Amino acid sequence: MQAPAFRDKKQGVSAKNQGAHDPDYENITLAFKNQDHAKGGHSRPTSQVPAQCRPPSDSTQVPCWLYRAILSLYILLALAFVLCIILSAFIMVKNAEMSKELLGFKRELWNGIKNIDTKVQKILEVLQKMPQSSPQ
Repeated sequence: MQAPAFRDKKQGVSAKNQGAHDPDYENITLAFKNQDHAKGGHSRPTSQVPAQCRPPSDSTQVPCWLYRAILSLYILLALAFVLCIILSAFIMVKNAEMSKELLGFKRELWNGIKNIDTKVQKILEVLQKMPQSSPQ
């Protein structure tokens, strides 16, 4: 980029015309306090209109590695999601197996209780058929 004064001399453009039409030049105005009541001292500007500074074009670009890092995080998130689905399916299968086992245990327990009940009934029948002995 060439300096503006060097371009003026090179192109033969006057400074008055260039300031009005060239986008490289900015119109900066300063507002000062009233100098009438600032006798003998320097007046300070009360407000200054800042020039619009543009950030360098390099700072607005996102580095290439950032896209790869975000992509890898999304891939890890997807893998974690798939792992959770697989673990949930495994848990559901194990739950079904355990339910079947518990139903089998329940049947065995009821069968055992029925066997005990029938044996108790037989023992009571035998006791009732026996002659009762009276003590003398």
